[in-house]
This record gives sequence, C-alpha cells and structure tokens, in this order.
Amino acid sequence: MNASASSSDLCLVVDGGGTKTDCQVVRRDDERFTVVAQGRSSGCNPNAIGTANATTAIAEAIEAARKAAGLPDETRIARAAIAVAGTVDETRRKELEHLLRQQSLAGECRVFPDVLPILSAAATTGTAAGLISGTGATAIARNAYGKCFLAGGWGYLLGDEGSGFSVGREAVRQTLLELEMGAGLSLLGQCVSEQLEASSVAAIKKTVYQPENHRDLLASLAPAVVQCAKAEDKPAITILEQTIEHLLILLHRAVSRLMPPGDDVPVAVMGGMFRPGSPLRQPLERAILRTPGYASVRFVDEPLECVHHLLHDEAFSRPILFAE
Repeated sequence: MNASASSSDLCLVVDGGGTKTDCQVVRRDDERFTVVAQGRSSGCNPNAIGTANATTAIAEAIEAARKAAGLPDETRIARAAIAVAGTVDETRRKELEHLLRQQSLAGECRVFPDVLPILSAAATTGTAAGLISGTGATAIARNAYGKCFLAGGWGYLLGDEGSGFSVGREAVRQTLLELEMGAGLSLLGQCVSEQLEASSVAAIKKTVYQPENHRDLLASLAPAVVQCAKAEDKPAITILEQTIEHLLILLHRAVSRLMPPGDDVPVAVMGGMFRPGSPLRQPLERAILRTPGYASVRFVDEPLECVHHLLHDEAFSRPILFAE
C-alpha cells in the first residue's frame, strides 16, 4: 500500500454478523473499487452483544484492516459502508451509527442492515430480490420505488426452514427415526452419529440438548448432509429437496408483498448452503427460473463484494425503507 495515496481514494466496507466481522480497505478509482487489505474481528450483532460491544468489534476489524494495509494513524478514510446483522430496526441502526461516528473511523460513516447488500448483486437499481441461507434463512425484495420487504429470519425457535440449522435438524430427526426403526443407519445416519459422537437415541438427545448453543451444533451438520447427497444418499437428497421448496416459498413471500405477478425479478443467492460446489446450486437455480416472475439467478460467493456497491454516492445516501 502506498501510504501517500490520497485519503479521498480510500474507503472501508464492513460485513458484520453474529460470529465474525470482516472489513476491507478499498481504493476508489472512478466507479470501481480495488481491495487493498482485509481485517477480521469477532461478531458484532448488536441484538446479541449490545451496541457498545458491536461498536468495539467493528472498530477492531477496521483497525486490523488498516494495519494490514500499512496505513499510518493520520491517514484518513473518506467513506465507510458498514453492513451489520440485527440493524433492520432503525432505532438500533441509528444508535450504532452514532457510536461509530464518534470513533472518527471515516469522513462519512453509514450503517446498513446486512440483508441489503445482496440486492445490489441482483440489480443495482429497480426491482430485485435476495435469498440468504446460512445458519438462518431470510429473503428480501425491493420494488421499483426502493422500498424493501424482509421475509423469514424468525430464528430457529420460530422458523428458519431452508437454513443450515433446519437441514441439520432434519438430519438428526432422520437419524433418530432410523435408530428407532432398527433397520440400520443410512449413510446420512452414520455421518450424523459419527459427528455427534453418539450412537443411540438417548445419547443423541443428550448431545443435542446439552450445549447452550445447540443452534450452531445442528447447523454444523449441514455440510455432512450436502456430502451425503453428493454420494446419492436418498435421505440426504430428500432433505435438500425439501430445503429448496422452503426457500422458494420464502422468496415468493418476500417478492409477492411488493410486486405484482408477472414482474421479471432478478435474484441473488448467498450463504453457506450455496458455497461453490454445493449440490443445491443448480436445483435451486432451475426451480427459481421455471417459476414465473423471476428473470435471472446469481450466486454470490463473497459478501463484501456486495457491500462495495453501497459506497457509490447514490446507494450511500439512499433512504432505507422497509415495508411492514
């Protein structure tokens, strides 16, 4: 990094979730952004750790990125676009934004809900939809007037069908059924039993319910389901087929609230369930495109690339509008 580079050329993008916060220092060249360096810290969802702790986590990620870029302390950053989980609520978002501005992290600093950037991967303006399936599952849609609607994201106690959590939960349920029937374990059942280090109904129940964070424990089983599906294990394939159905319903729920039937809506998809090589990618894309009303599907592998778009003048200043 050239420390003498104009500070007006340098910006920050942050993607903060419940488990980690990623930051990039980027250099602006007209309308393009080049990554200079990256940094990471712990999770920053203010609903989970409080606004003050979220501010600290974000500042630590930014400091790590600045250090990796070799930026002197006096080097100013022109603009920071900070996408954070748990900030759809405007009051919470403004509170976090106020605390971050007090840190003087950049000349301009704005906090965005972490569900917004995926829309830019589908279309920078106009109608668009995004589908996010990681530990949880959420769909977001935007109409031609810039108003957004969020569907799902209820959390594992109330929903999250189509998520890594729900995939892992169904894998455990399938394993328990196989054990109770006594007909031997499928490949999926064997993988679940091995990963949980439990081979009986009682042991599996104890393992699942014992830890405080059983949500993440169940979500951690999702990759095993994906691998078993690749090996043509029928129970695993069935679980992933159900997952696609749940995600289509979730996507339709978001889009139908804002747009009339027949609109050709571009869709972007992101999350751990759709990493490169996932057997869910092609089936989901086919299912979306054969459903009337959807124009295209794009899979996003790097969430921070979506946040880059929020640095553009129009996107940075655009009002954040959510329909109830």
